[in-house]
Amino acid sequence: MARLMADAKGGYYPAHPDAVAMILERLTPTAPCYIVDPCAGLGAALMQLAQGLSAIPYGVELSEDRAAALMSLLPEGNALAPADFLRSTVSAGSFSFVWLNPPYADAGDGLGRVESHFIEATVPILTERGVLALCCPERVGHGMM
Repeated sequence: MARLMADAKGGYYPAHPDAVAMILERLTPTAPCYIVDPCAGLGAALMQLAQGLSAIPYGVELSEDRAAALMSLLPEGNALAPADFLRSTVSAGSFSFVWLNPPYADAGDGLGRVESHFIEATVPILTERGVLALCCPERVGHGMM
């Protein structure tokens, strides 16, 4: 039943603002700071992080339903929506911070976890000494280490 509900939500589980605030407490931004959220949803976490870090936000969202909301929050050109981040091309070393809250799912056909695919795709787009924050359930995170 839980799997059916997750599928109905399109794997969309936004991070709670208190959790995002805890992440912000642990970060020291550098200027300029460019932040990307490859699974931006409605953009709430991305905007909270961007404001807290005085960062320039970029977001990607697959869902057509959430894309319009994301695009309304970001400056023109800073949203790629609706779009599939995993099928997009991003220059290496473009971002100092990646906020990654991907769908928590099996990729199917023996291809591993979706979270792992997002990690593999986002690490190369980080600047040297860039930070990737992975938001996922504890049970998933332990399985990836």
